[in-house]
Amino acid sequence: DEIEFDDILDLRLALPSASTTWRKALDDAAERRGKSLRPVIETESASALRALALEGDCYAVMPRSSIHEDVQAGRLHARKVVNPEMGGLMSVVSLSSRPLAPAQLRVRDLLV
Repeated sequence: DEIEFDDILDLRLALPSASTTWRKALDDAAERRGKSLRPVIETESASALRALALEGDCYAVMPRSSIHEDVQAGRLHARKVVNPEMGGLMSVVSLSSRPLAPAQLRVRDLLV
């Protein structure tokens, strides 16, 4: 699965902190579009981003390698962020066992 970069801008995001390389790449991509990211939480910890996604209250943007086992086990669902390509495998992840909210369903329907 893939998700357009522009489609993540309105999601409740948990992001790497602004000092990280991944976050700088995300901020640069948003800036090129004349937009900005508005995360609900920021952290330098990949395990904290994973935990936030597992709680289901937000979407984490992080390398797929950090959540590979969770995706394989069906705990999380990951989509590759595209347009622009983010220079590696970066995915948006959410709790797979929690029903999606109406806004999340609309975003999913746009993507699938």
